[in-house]
Amino acid sequence: MNPQISEPERLALYRTMRRIRAFENAAEAASQGGVSAYGQEAAGAARVRGSLHLSTGQEAVAAGVCTHLAKTD
Repeated sequence: MNPQISEPERLALYRTMRRIRAFENAAEAASQGGVSAYGQEAAGAARVRGSLHLSTGQEAVAAGVCTHLAKTD
């Protein structure tokens, strides 16, 4: 295995990480006020209701793993 990553591959990984971060930021904004205690109405104008687990700061893991996935995985 060659540990060197070409510049186009590095750029593709960076773009993937930015795309993941943008999605998570949008999901967080859409869910503001959407979590409520059981049996209570959610506050605010949340477009996404329920709990949300973000992985902000861990984009490199998803980008790196997905790069090596094959269609048969």
